[in-house]
Amino acid sequence: MNFLLLLVDRRRIMFLEAIAQKYLERLRQLNNQVLAEVTAASELNDGQRQAVSDKVKQLTGAAGVELETSIDPDLIGGVVIRVGSQVYDASLRGQLRRIGLALSSAA
Repeated sequence: MNFLLLLVDRRRIMFLEAIAQKYLERLRQLNNQVLAEVTAASELNDGQRQAVSDKVKQLTGAAGVELETSIDPDLIGGVVIRVGSQVYDASLRGQLRRIGLALSSAA
């Protein structure tokens, strides 16, 4: 509470969201957890969420994974996973784009 009052007194309350984001980032780092932003073509069920979480753990070596999901019907199928600056594209849209690039570079 004192911290919030200090932010108000110093007219810095507008930075509260950024401060909270940095706090959560630091907390994840201390607990060896990562934030995975998952974009899917449709809503993920519990089994799919667990599979994505396990894959992210395997790729990053983290002890825990916090999933933040969003829906993008343009993906057609599959998922795009963003962990920090790393992007893992397992979507049909991404596969079609890679095939198109391979075909255009082969010609």
